Amino acid sequence: DACLAFQAFLENIPPHWIPRQRARPGHPGWAPFRGPLSEASRHHVLNIVGSLFAYLKLADYLRQNPWPLIKTRVSMKKTAANTLDTRALSAEAHRQITQFIAACPASAAQSRMCFIVDFLAAVGLRSSEFLAATVGDIRHTAYGYALEVRGKGGKQRVVALPPAAITALNRYLLARGWSDLASASPHAPLLSSTQDAMAPISYQALYLTVLAWLGKAIERAD
Repeated sequence: DACLAFQAFLENIPPHWIPRQRARPGHPGWAPFRGPLSEASRHHVLNIVGSLFAYLKLADYLRQNPWPLIKTRVSMKKTAANTLDTRALSAEAHRQITQFIAACPASAAQSRMCFIVDFLAAVGLRSSEFLAATVGDIRHTAYGYALEVRGKGGKQRVVALPPAAITALNRYLLARGWSDLASASPHAPLLSSTQDAMAPISYQALYLTVLAWLGKAIERAD
C-alpha cells in the first residue's frame, strides 16, 4: 500500500511540495519539486527506489522487497503528435543569453558565467565531470585538445575540446590571473570560486549560479 501511495504521489505532486517563489534549500518558501514530474522522471524515480529496496533486501536489512509486486514501468510510448522533450537551447536563445551576460558589468561572476555558457555549448559534459575537471586533465594531441574526465560510475573518458571551448577557457583563465592555458596551474579547477582561482565550487553553487543568471537573461530575452 505504501508503494502504491508513493507511486500516486509522484503522478500528482501536491501543491505545497512545489515552491511558489524562488528560494534556496532551507530558506522560507523552498520545496523539493519544481513542478509536476514527466513520465520519464517518474519512471526514473521508481527505478532508483526499486534498486534501493533490492539492495536493502540483499543486505538483510529488509525481509522482503515489495516493489516487484508493483507495476513501476510507466508508459514511455510516444505518438507522432508529441513534441521533442528537450532542455537544449536554440541557437537564437543561446545568442540572446550570451549577449545579455557579455553586456553585464565585468566581474568574477560575470566571467565565470560567460565561460560556463560558452564552454558547455561546445563540450558535452555532465555537471559532476565539469566540477571535477582541472587544467591538468587537458591534453594536447595531434588532433587538438582533449579533456580526460571521470565520468559516471568512476569511469574515465576523453572528451574533445573544439577551438571554441579553448577560446572560452583562455578568456576565463585570463580573468583569473593567468595569461592562457599554458601558463595556468595544472591543479587549477576548470570552474573556480569567484574568491579563489584555485578553489573548486560545489554542485549547489553551480546550480544556483546558472539559475540566477539564466533567470535574468530570460527576463530580458525576446
